[in-house]
Amino acid sequence: PSSEQEWIDTYNRVKAEGKIPGFPPATNQGGTPVYPQGTDTGENGLCSWTLAHCYGDNDIYDAPDGMYAISFDDGPVPASRKLLDFLKEKNQTSTHFMIGTAIVQNPDVFAQTLANGGHIGTHTWSHPLMTTLTDMEVLGELGWTSQAIYDHSGLVPKFWRPPYGDADNRVRAIAEEVFGMVLVGWNRDSNDWCLNDGPGNCPSYGPGTEKGLETELTGWMLGGKSPGPMGLEHESGDLTVEGFINTYAGLQQNGWDARCIPDLFNEPWYQNAV
Repeated sequence: PSSEQEWIDTYNRVKAEGKIPGFPPATNQGGTPVYPQGTDTGENGLCSWTLAHCYGDNDIYDAPDGMYAISFDDGPVPASRKLLDFLKEKNQTSTHFMIGTAIVQNPDVFAQTLANGGHIGTHTWSHPLMTTLTDMEVLGELGWTSQAIYDHSGLVPKFWRPPYGDADNRVRAIAEEVFGMVLVGWNRDSNDWCLNDGPGNCPSYGPGTEKGLETELTGWMLGGKSPGPMGLEHESGDLTVEGFINTYAGLQQNGWDARCIPDLFNEPWYQNAV
């Protein structure tokens, strides 16, 4: 990535060209983005994923028929090591959407992910609701994470995933036009995040236990082949990692072609490398 000033210069140029929508950020009300009354949040308006389940024209959220996306959010953390060892043993590629602060705090785990052949994507610097940030704050969240990835690898990320899936056309445009990144969503949600602090923190719709998570993941593997699953899973704790490991055999048993995100579409892994 270029320097912070170059991000701003690029932003100012594409903004002047009319490529960045001018609507204001949402406000964060108890973890939910709220726009001014009367705002069209659907596909004919600002296209909010959180409020209208609206995807942008270039968003990726389904795997091709018969294919199964392997990806994990919120690394690199100590719990990632067990996952990385398993993926290496199985010769399985996967995408890791990483948090910038975690990269800085766990450079050794980042290095292991890279050495094991993992694909690295951007998951912002501090995991905020992106639609509630100003344009300059969005620049910082994406830019500094991409910078951390570049500083530790020499690679420029091509794919990003917004925390909580929260994006609208303003945020998408900044990611695409300033940083050249494609948004990756999901069509299955394991809700495994709640297991990392103990089952007591799972909401009613969550898996509740590691066994519940395994039942959910197995259901994906037994389900329909069209479109292929692109699930939301996390590498942020031992229970989430073990849930994936304990169900992995079902992918081959059910005839899935499992790959990291770019390999599903024969896309380059990074902007500056195949």
